[in-house]
Amino acid sequence: MSSVHNTTALIFGGQGSQFTEMGKRIYDSFSEARSVFVLASDVVGYDVATMCFESSQKELNKTIYCQICTFTVEMAIYEVFKKKNIRLNAVAGFSLGEYSALVAAVVIDIKTAFQLVNARAKDKLPIRPQYISSIITIRENEFRLLVTPVLIPE
Repeated sequence: MSSVHNTTALIFGGQGSQFTEMGKRIYDSFSEARSVFVLASDVVGYDVATMCFESSQKELNKTIYCQICTFTVEMAIYEVFKKKNIRLNAVAGFSLGEYSALVAAVVIDIKTAFQLVNARAKDKLPIRPQYISSIITIRENEFRLLVTPVLIPE
């Protein structure tokens, strides 16, 4: 007889997943989400909700805006997960999404992450894939403890 393991993973996307009005429903529905937008706006100095919900796709696609907006929406969703006591067993992120994963993994706090993403978005040099990397070290025994219950049914 096999048992079912309830495992929840959250994978955060990167730049390129942005679209006009992203995050609007969660913003309108949850005060925790609105608080994330307020924090984002305080850090970057412009109204992130307005940028997400009312800007043209062309404007939103600009690196300086899309990185903050995407990160903000991801953190808003994450805060709602926390409010609803949704336990995450694993988090991961692609490129920009790595910052969201670091917050969700309690490696860095959300305000610091906003400051880092803002600095990244304002970087004068274009972001080139060959320079993007993130390394998280985990001991083999910790890795086995993490994945064995998921991979091997009891």
